[in-house]
Amino acid sequence: MNYFKKYSIVIIGIVSLFIAFVFYSSQMSHRKELTILEKITYTFFSPIEISIQLTKSAITNLFESYINLFDAKKEAQKLREENMKLHMEIQILSQLQ
Repeated sequence: MNYFKKYSIVIIGIVSLFIAFVFYSSQMSHRKELTILEKITYTFFSPIEISIQLTKSAITNLFESYINLFDAKKEAQKLREENMKLHMEIQILSQLQ
């Protein structure tokens, strides 16, 4: 813990630069002409960018699946209630005949 307090500014600086380079490299993928430094940055950070995009996609799909399941549960409950009402109507009609 003392180690983090001692080097917290350095660690925060390195993490901030890392995040900035990742965002910068994501913008470079749309450009055609790159300088040597930009090519090196893009080559180094593009795998990280891809993994971030895959993680984002997986989380988005997870939430969409959860929402779809939640909606399906509501619809199933509604159909059960409708089924019970129809079953009761059938019983009433069969007793009348």
